[in-house]
Amino acid sequence: MKRFVSYFFSILVFSMLFSACQRDDICPETTQTTPLLNIKFFNIENPGFAKNVNNLNIKAAGQDSSYFKSSVNSASISIPLKTNSQNLTYYFTLNSDTEGVTPNTDTLKFSYVPQDLYTNRACGYRVVFNGFQAFVIQENDNKNWIKNISLKTTNITHEDTTHLYIYH
Repeated sequence: MKRFVSYFFSILVFSMLFSACQRDDICPETTQTTPLLNIKFFNIENPGFAKNVNNLNIKAAGQDSSYFKSSVNSASISIPLKTNSQNLTYYFTLNSDTEGVTPNTDTLKFSYVPQDLYTNRACGYRVVFNGFQAFVIQENDNKNWIKNISLKTTNITHEDTTHLYIYH
């Protein structure tokens, strides 16, 4: 009987040790997260060809610092949208740090409906943006460097494609 009680308590302690363990919830890197807005720049005079933007600086309205600032000429960028708002204004400045050249700032307004999607226990939620629309605010002196925009999708659910084309 003494042996049975000892055996029983050993099994009880052993099972309590393993029942306290939890499996690791690690979100795989391949899991889609909240997508960024992918923008590609094109030549207005030859729309089939991408065109780099010189010294681009992007700043969100109401922010003191720039979100995106590049001295490298780039024909495509990715920027975030607000997950807790239905609209956002960005200031796109061309030639922001070019010596001897006056910077030119254009205003783009975005509207959308953010939607929370449950991914899984390890990764939590991600946000997608439905009904996406973009508008260029035209200046009175017609000195916009952004001449036209074209939406490629109205629902931003992943980062695998370009969502917005900007012609300059």
